[in-house]
Amino acid sequence: MKVTCNNCQTQQNPSENKKEITKVRCTNCNHIINMPSERNTIENEKLTAAIDSQIEYAEKKQDVMILRFPGDSFDASNSDLYKRDLLPLIQFHKKIIFDFAQIEFIDSSGCGVLVFCEKNAKEKGTQIVLCNVAEQISSVFRLTKLFLLFTIVESEEKAIQLFKS
Repeated sequence: MKVTCNNCQTQQNPSENKKEITKVRCTNCNHIINMPSERNTIENEKLTAAIDSQIEYAEKKQDVMILRFPGDSFDASNSDLYKRDLLPLIQFHKKIIFDFAQIEFIDSSGCGVLVFCEKNAKEKGTQIVLCNVAEQISSVFRLTKLFLLFTIVESEEKAIQLFKS
């Protein structure tokens, strides 16, 4: 399994024969990379998130991973944790929906994480669709022109249909 360093974005290929590896040091920048554990992989069509994960709930419908975010903000207080939790999911799934139903506020840090996710998704051949985006967040996306970067639909159902077409 390959992992990407969050610091320098280089691919790391830890030894496959060591099943209990939880951390790997990047050979490029010496940054420590937390390895995705079994608790961060799909089992029985559900994602059992790590205890400290900021992604409260995730499920897989057909071949689409649906991620819902807890709380009401996507900002500097949680953006690093979201970034850490989302990267392994982007590496292992080709179709992902970010459900923003509970998110009412986003700042530049949150927008930065979304741009980071989209960049990594494109490199991996993964598609990301945002749904249930509040008007206030849509305004931020319009002002920053981020609406040009992301596919945004009204509902989870429309996002799933978009992946089918």
